[in-house]
Amino acid sequence: CGILAESFFDADRRYVVLGVGINIDTSVFPADISDIAGSVGVRATDSLKERLSEAVAKRILLLYALAKGGDLSYMAAYRERSAVLGRRVTFSQNGESREGVAVSVNDDGGLEVRLDDGQTVLLSSGEITVRLKDI
Repeated sequence: CGILAESFFDADRRYVVLGVGINIDTSVFPADISDIAGSVGVRATDSLKERLSEAVAKRILLLYALAKGGDLSYMAAYRERSAVLGRRVTFSQNGESREGVAVSVNDDGGLEVRLDDGQTVLLSSGEITVRLKDI
């Protein structure tokens, strides 16, 4: 699965655009990602795609409503299920590639990364690459 989120302001309103990609029945991936990519592994009918899209959209809207109401209780479950926390990540910041260990996700969704020199940085946007081996 891949998620792309983009936030922008127009006048006094904030907008967020989300893109979610889920490999449903892909069995062959390009060589550069074949050892890390995965798939749900079921035959993708139009009905399945529609139901999955609807379920994802409903869940995102539910979480948005909870957050808007100040209820961030779902963040604990998010942290527990994170495939990123405790793993080495690579990211780009100010045009420089950096590495560290993903240590936490704050209530705003920012990823806290501890660099090798002990410094901690907060990523609130951008892209990370996750190392598959645990630290």
